[in-house]
Amino acid sequence: MSDAASMISGYADLAVVRHPIVDPVIQFSRHSRIPVINAGNGEGLGAEHPTQAILDIFTISERFSFDKPLTVLLACHPSSRCARSLIFALTKFPLAKLVLCLDGGKLFQDDEKYLSDNKIAYRYIGALIDGLAEADVVYMAGFKERADHKVRRSLVLESCMLKIAKPEMIIMHPLPRGFELPYSLDTSRHAAYFYQANNGLPVRMAILQQILDSL
Repeated sequence: MSDAASMISGYADLAVVRHPIVDPVIQFSRHSRIPVINAGNGEGLGAEHPTQAILDIFTISERFSFDKPLTVLLACHPSSRCARSLIFALTKFPLAKLVLCLDGGKLFQDDEKYLSDNKIAYRYIGALIDGLAEADVVYMAGFKERADHKVRRSLVLESCMLKIAKPEMIIMHPLPRGFELPYSLDTSRHAAYFYQANNGLPVRMAILQQILDSL
């Protein structure tokens, strides 16, 4: 990656890098002489997707304006790069509570420490239904495929569950979806994931413009 970074730095003003492994994007940025945007690097500890987090925060702010502390229910696998970046971003805004429904146990210890250091209250639940009533935002970031039918059912957001949700609650997902987000939810007034996805183009255009204008 060091050679690639050096070569590309001579041809471009900016690099957008995506990689299925965590370290290569980091190594690329260290050897690059031009700005580097991380477009998603791997999964697990160290994995992030910063531009996804920025458009997620933009989407939330358009619905709630962050005029009050929000409760965010995050349903995902702990290794999700989208979820990890969103957690980091949420610590910069008024947050009443982070409710975590995780396939695969708990967050990485470093991520838990980050939340504690930033004085963010969080708790774990075993099934989505246990945190749905208090949530302002339900963020589904995908799960690992599981053979255990009982576990899978506890992670799926079913239409019938929405009767206990707040009227203004929104459902978000970085897409593409898996079993956790049935197509029956697409017509729900709570569904915000296509609106969220459509925000991706203008938000990323703004990021590019901001960086290029600073050169």
